[in-house]
Amino acid sequence: MDSREWFLGTPYRVARQFENMADDSNTGAATVERLAGRDLNQDGKVINLVICGNSRFYDYQWLEEQLEQWIKWNAHPDLIIIGGASGVDYLAERWANNYAIPMAIFSEAWNEPRRGLEDTGRPEASPTLGDKMLEHATHLIAFPGPKSKWTTIMIKRARELGIPGVEVPTPPEGEA
Repeated sequence: MDSREWFLGTPYRVARQFENMADDSNTGAATVERLAGRDLNQDGKVINLVICGNSRFYDYQWLEEQLEQWIKWNAHPDLIIIGGASGVDYLAERWANNYAIPMAIFSEAWNEPRRGLEDTGRPEASPTLGDKMLEHATHLIAFPGPKSKWTTIMIKRARELGIPGVEVPTPPEGEA
């Protein structure tokens, strides 16, 4: 294996995409424009996966198991598209980072930055966030909770747009 072609087990041209992701001025929209529609993992399929869900859910192991099952039945995603909220969004960021999957995080849709794992007191994101996330999506996996207003909107909107989606309700024991 030529060290110039591979970096940490990842094709070098894919690993180079991560350089710009560390730049705080790089928005979710800009990342999607740059990476969406590309077969970054070179498996012959383009998967731009929107992950959304319950902002009060914090069971990483459960979420990881669900995402692994999704991959088993579909394919490995080339790009993860996330809204930048707490709960499922935060866990999805961690998961994508752990598996070196490029992400587009729409943190610019919020008036204030997320302060950590829990999202207390921050106003809702812009109402246009969902459409921006779905614009380049090929698939959606949603993890709604009992009070997941925006997740429900995302599921409905994805269906209207004809984007294949899976809805997996979060178990109550993972909620804060």
